[in-house]
Amino acid sequence: MDFKNYEKQAILRLLAGISLADGNVNVAEDKLFRIFMLKLGITNSDIIASKDMSNSKACSIAKGLSLNQKRLISALLASIILVDGKVEESEFIALTAICAKCDIPVLDPNEVTAILDTYFK
Repeated sequence: MDFKNYEKQAILRLLAGISLADGNVNVAEDKLFRIFMLKLGITNSDIIASKDMSNSKACSIAKGLSLNQKRLISALLASIILVDGKVEESEFIALTAICAKCDIPVLDPNEVTAILDTYFK
């Protein structure tokens, strides 16, 4: 699944938001975040551009993506909060808020696993 540069920047912005939802980015979250960046082909210029992108702009971009792209983003977001084995209430609230605002479906854990397994083959 391919994304345009501005779409990657929006995804990066959303991932950064979810990873900071509990006020702490642990080692597991950071490692997974970096794996996602590599897999998505995110460059240093994407990172810089994403820092200047507002959350509203990121959601606006996400709303225009295909359902399959949105499902992948949902899986990426969910896996960031699941990777450390505990989901803080603030993380769950952030996930549901991001998904609602950006018109991204909330997936159950089995769907998350299936999508990531397919994407990361």
